[in-house]
Amino acid sequence: MIKRHSRIPAALVLVAAIALAGVYLFAWNRLARAQTSSRALDQLESLIAAGRADAAIWDAYGQKLQELKRYDRAVAAYHKALEIEPLHRDARFHCAIALVEMGDREATFIHMRDLVIGDPKLAEDLFERPEMRACLAEARFAALAKEAHVQAMD
Repeated sequence: MIKRHSRIPAALVLVAAIALAGVYLFAWNRLARAQTSSRALDQLESLIAAGRADAAIWDAYGQKLQELKRYDRAVAAYHKALEIEPLHRDARFHCAIALVEMGDREATFIHMRDLVIGDPKLAEDLFERPEMRACLAEARFAALAKEAHVQAMD
């Protein structure tokens, strides 16, 4: 009987090893980011619990929650930031994006309408974001975007 040895070409083994290493690094990166994000969230929650949170802390907290797709809590955090500092641009911006991402078109419209009145340039910038494109398909958002553009020019 003749024995046949199947040999896998060295190049194929190398490609498989590289692919496996890539998958491992990708998984490791995701785990490291999740742990870092969790630690950051814990630190922000500690500052909030200690009563040492200003608008910037609440905005950062909202961003972390938004990364975790906890949109309701993120929007609440942005609203808290805006209670403390009503003209906080970052909180206004992040809140608009969170409202779009959570799919609440009515709340998004109200938020954007208020922005057109209070900060038309920020509203105009937001309407140019890719996240807002789906909203612009609705006539009321398109009209609001035009109004933001006109007001921003003044």
